[in-house]
Order: sequence, then structure tokens, then C-alpha cells
Amino acid sequence: KILFVDDEERVVNLLKMMFRSTHEVFTATSGKAALEIIETHSIQVIVSDQRMPGMLGTELLSTVRKVSPNTMRILLTGYSDLAAIVGSVNDGEIFRFVNKPWNNEEMKAIVGEAARIALETSELLQKVRRIEIKTRGLSRNIFAGEYHSAFKGRGMTFAEVREYQYGDDV
Repeated sequence: KILFVDDEERVVNLLKMMFRSTHEVFTATSGKAALEIIETHSIQVIVSDQRMPGMLGTELLSTVRKVSPNTMRILLTGYSDLAAIVGSVNDGEIFRFVNKPWNNEEMKAIVGEAARIALETSELLQKVRRIEIKTRGLSRNIFAGEYHSAFKGRGMTFAEVREYQYGDDV
């Protein structure tokens, strides 16, 4: 899922036409509308214009980083606001920036790379979660085995041992 944000309707419509055959595409014409989409959909890539009324692209992408940290962020700019762009790249707010007017093939390659990275990141996070769940299960089994061999003969219940070892966290 890709979200294109630009205050110029013709720009978001053009980008939507370029990507609708290969991706699920969302569009917004303001930072506020973009944040509403981000909050209600799992967006993998956001491409935002820099100069928009109400909220700069760098501000939008900074907010997106906080509310949806795995969303890849791309800044689209027709202005040479180099200080803001370099600062955003250095702070990790954006993945890439693209100049207006853009080259269609370059835009497709950059968005495609961002989508691929977002997908790989999502898959890795799912694997980590599965490993964490398995590890918790193994820890419980190991602890249960330790309880059985070390504490059962001392008259302590399993719950008492867990509370003793872990406090109120169990």
C-alpha cells in the first residue's frame, strides 16, 4: 500500500495512475488527510510533497515516523530546500528524496525499492515475534522442569516459586 501526498490534485492523480496497476494506492491533498489514512491503513510507503499549506512534507514524514515507524518515507520536492531535506535524511525521517519534475522510471524504481524494503522488514518482524513466542514457551517449560526437580520436594507450589522469582510480573 502506497500513499501519495501533494496539495496539487493533478500530481497525486498522475502518481496514482503510474502505480495503480502494481500497488494499492491511496492519495491525500494535505498532511492532515494523510495522517488520517496512516492511522486507519497499514501503509508501507508514503511519498509526500515538501511544500504544502498547513504542514511541510518533512513535518508530515517526521510525524509518520512516530506513528508508523515501519512505513518507508519519500520526500518529493520541486524546490531547493536543501537544508530541510538534508536534515531529514540525516535524522532518519526519510528514505529518499525525489526532485520535481521526476523521471517516471526513477520514481518507479525508488518506490519499488521502498516497497520491497517495507515488505522484507515486515516479514522479519513477524519472524522475530514468532521466535519471541516460542522462546517464552521454552522458558516456561524449562522453568517448570526446574521447579519439578528443585522445588517440589520443598513444599513450594509452582505459583509460589514463580512469584518468588519474578515478583508481580507473572
